[in-house]
Amino acid sequence: MATAKKRSRGVAAPAKPRPKNKPPIGSRRPTEAPASLRQQAYDKIRFAIVTFGLKPGDVVSETQLVKRFGVGIAAVRAALIRLAQEGLVIPRRRHGHVIAPITVQDIREISFLRSCIEPAAAELATGRVDIALLKKLDRQSSSRVDPEDPRSEARSLEGNRDFHVAIAEATGNARLLALTQQLHDLSFRCQYLLRHTETLGKRWESSHAEIIAAFEAGDPARARSAMVKHIAEGREAAMRVLLDRPEIQGATVIIGS
Repeated sequence: MATAKKRSRGVAAPAKPRPKNKPPIGSRRPTEAPASLRQQAYDKIRFAIVTFGLKPGDVVSETQLVKRFGVGIAAVRAALIRLAQEGLVIPRRRHGHVIAPITVQDIREISFLRSCIEPAAAELATGRVDIALLKKLDRQSSSRVDPEDPRSEARSLEGNRDFHVAIAEATGNARLLALTQQLHDLSFRCQYLLRHTETLGKRWESSHAEIIAAFEAGDPARARSAMVKHIAEGREAAMRVLLDRPEIQGATVIIGS
């Protein structure tokens, strides 16, 4: 009897059958979304933030974003991580995410950093940059927005960013290129605001034209000077938009110190 009992202790009990409708443990947690879906969610949410479909100060939850943009929760979570890294959303523990404000301090800091690296990039890129490409990107950045095409606004903004990125890339300095890309991504919302002022279009076109003319002349000092002027004009215009338009300051933008 003792021997039988000892043997029975070594025999594993049969596994209990899992109820048919009960998912495996941990399966309620969303799996990682495919890269294409993560990118789609990121693009949709970011575009809404940049174009003020999601306004600074808005509090959003993952569930709200899933319903609004028709993407899965795993893709939304991945997108929010990227957007937080870019400074476009601020995570709040157990309270969703807040769409980050645009502040005067943001403009000062971004403009200062741009003024440190982009004039030097313009000088270094002289004689190397693809001028035909710059002209193409300039036309794209100054193109009119088509109300029937929601992506036309994004393409125009991307044209301006890519104009500056192309100059940085021509220097052959990978770190300078990465910094330029990052700074222009951070300033996307400011660019959107500026595009909706009455006088920006002409100022932008003439400013890019001066940079291109300096490259065509093969004059590094002139290219540096034109870039300094371009960045300064953008900073001053952004400050005016934030400080002089009460409807933006009160309704959509939180002004910092």
